[in-house]
Amino acid sequence: MPMRLSDHADGAARVRRFARRWYASLRYNLPFAWVYAVNVVLWVTLRRRPFETPEDFPGVAGLAAHDEAIRREFRRLRARTQTPTFGDLDPGQSRLATDRWRALLLWFWGRPAPLNLGDCPETAAALSQIVGLRTAFFSTLEPRTSLPWHMGPYAGVLRVHLGVEVPPGGACGIRVGRERRTWANGELLVFDDTYPHTAWNRSDQERVVLFLDIERPMPHRWQRRLNRRVLRHLEHTERIAAAARRGDELMGRQPGTPA
Repeated sequence: MPMRLSDHADGAARVRRFARRWYASLRYNLPFAWVYAVNVVLWVTLRRRPFETPEDFPGVAGLAAHDEAIRREFRRLRARTQTPTFGDLDPGQSRLATDRWRALLLWFWGRPAPLNLGDCPETAAALSQIVGLRTAFFSTLEPRTSLPWHMGPYAGVLRVHLGVEVPPGGACGIRVGRERRTWANGELLVFDDTYPHTAWNRSDQERVVLFLDIERPMPHRWQRRLNRRVLRHLEHTERIAAAARRGDELMGRQPGTPA
């Protein structure tokens, strides 16, 4: 059957959207190219694997004991705020931009979101027990949604997910490298997000996890010093500061407003 003009137009529109996303991603990420050089050093000198054992991280392992309170506080926070897309929070992630992956910020690269943390005191108390916490937010993935393969920007952190509201039946999962896992309420996953990874929600319900980045433990002093220097620099970049400010604006939470 011959291709219609509307098919050509739809295809051209998809190409333009794809190009805009990649251009925005490159524009925001190019100034951080030196971070990838540090990644090479860490990849060569660290013993890495896709998934880690949550019990090896005491403050992280303790989160599971608070899962009911964290779930209750997520629902309350969700009712009081807007939930922006992750791509809107950080345009450097524009390649992953979708209105079906959203985030409610608690911490972003060392910068707290005081109003949201104030709405979630038990969650905040549990997070305060985690050494080297860099980022924390509630991550929502809409039904029948998958994320494209992607890689995290920096090997000096590890990613943590705590299942908050996960549809039953194993329909929601993540693949890191060649290893695949599924989420469950109250259960933890710790993984190295600099491996190529993808995630999906094949259910008819929303999936919610508490999403953290923590400082990666390093076996040698020089690695720890290098890592902390890079993390301190990243925390003070305009991209990170702008994303934190943008989070307040997009969630409709302004300093001085009542919770």
